[in-house]
Order: sequence, then structure tokens, then C-alpha cells
Amino acid sequence: MTVIVRDVRAEDAEGFARVRRAAVPCMLATAEQLVFDWAHAHPDSHERPLVAVTEDGEIIGTVQQRIAHDAPEPGIGSVNVYVDPARQRIGAGTALLRAAEEHLAEQGARTLYSWVMDTPEDRAWAERRGYAPSRSAYFLRLDLTTAELPPLQEPPAGVELLTAEAFAADPRPVFELDALTTADEPGDVGAELDDYAHWRETTWDHPLHDRALTTIAVVDGVPAAFSAAQTDGLGRYSSGMT
Repeated sequence: MTVIVRDVRAEDAEGFARVRRAAVPCMLATAEQLVFDWAHAHPDSHERPLVAVTEDGEIIGTVQQRIAHDAPEPGIGSVNVYVDPARQRIGAGTALLRAAEEHLAEQGARTLYSWVMDTPEDRAWAERRGYAPSRSAYFLRLDLTTAELPPLQEPPAGVELLTAEAFAADPRPVFELDALTTADEPGDVGAELDDYAHWRETTWDHPLHDRALTTIAVVDGVPAAFSAAQTDGLGRYSSGMT
């Protein structure tokens, strides 16, 4: 079977999201979200989403790639390949990875990071292409239709729990808290949030961001902690960071 790698088009959004959901079911992915992300990518990230398609135009693989423009260390990039589980082992992933690596190298990337599923096959696939194991991350799932949740507790004295909607008129205090916590978040690639306008456009106004379910703890009138909620309109909720 011939596999063709090309730049993504607006009409590819639903197929792109379908492949991501099939490859990593615990990730939220919608066509609306993807079109938004593509349109609002930071110019310094040099994002270039690609798709792998069959001769008849079916999308069977995708790749997300970017320069970590907000990292304190220059020359770091990320490349994440997703292939429809029913269409693996026909070269789509290899072709997508090769095209992405060439693009990121042209943009100055010297070190690349990637997510792979924690299976012997996926780890071996990445290692054969020069990637070394780093750290592991885990997705935890809870069925809210059957789970017995713990009883709600009253917040400590002096602490008020608000939704993100309470900051709709001026979310800058939330941005300042997000910047502090993001800088302290453990991971292979650090990030420094210093562009409030871009954060407001791409995080605060992101289609998946559910302000009604995002909770912010306020102490003496100042945001001190938050739990960001993301929802996809398909009955699924995801933690966007706590």
C-alpha cells in the first residue's frame, strides 16, 4: 500500500481527531479543537501538522511537531506520531517521523522529545530510530457514572473556591498563577509563560477549556491554586493541570 505524507488541510480535522482518539483513547481530540490549535499556533513554534494518507485519501496517521519556543533552553523540539491501530506496520509512522525530523532540524532543533505508548513494541520502534527512554507518564481513568466520590469538604478558613468564570473579565491573576506553577512543573522540557496575550488566546479561550468546571482557590483575594478542566462535548472530562 502506498502511503503519502502531506501538510494538513482544514478539512482533515475530523480525520486527524479520529486517528488521535483511536491511537490514544484517553486523549481529548475534536475537529474544532484542532482547527483552533492550527490557527493559533505561536509563530516561533514552527508547528507543522502532517497527515499520512492512503491512495484513496483516507487519513491513517498524524504527526504533531513543534519547537519548544517557551523552553528556557533553545534548540528543543517535540514530535508525536499517531497511527490508526488498524493501519500500523505499513510505513506511515516512519514516513511521518522522517518528515517531521527534517522540518524541525531545519528550524534549529538539536534535541527532540516524543511520547510513545508504554508497550514493548512502541518503545522498540522509537529506540530503533534513535530515541532513548526518559520518563514515564500515566493516564488515570475514572468512570463518573459509577464511581463513589468522596464527600465534599469545606475549604479551610480564609480560602474561597471559585470557578474560572469569576475571572472572565480579567483572567490575568490566573495567568500569573499558571506561569508560576508551569515553571515548577517536572518534565523533560521546561516552559516559561511570559506572553499573556498568547496565553489568553490559546489557553483561556481554548475550545476544550471548561470555565464552569475549572476550580480556583482564592486566598485573601489572590488565586493560590487551581484545577483546570477540559471537556470535549462527547461526555468526557480531562484534567488540564492542577
